[in-house]
Amino acid sequence: MAQPRCQKKDLDKNELEYQKNCDECTFQPELSKGIKNNKNYVSKDVDKTINRMKMAREQKAIKD
Repeated sequence: MAQPRCQKKDLDKNELEYQKNCDECTFQPELSKGIKNNKNYVSKDVDKTINRMKMAREQKAIKD
């Protein structure tokens, strides 16, 4: 007897849903660009916070 060329594989619900979603997925992030290392924004905020804290200590010292 001849064997069938391709046998259908029984897929469970998760596998069927995965295959369906893979076909519909269009999200393709650009991974070739490197991550920007921008530390300047942190230093500006830290400087502002330090200055604000110094001013508060000075004002507290003047009141006392």
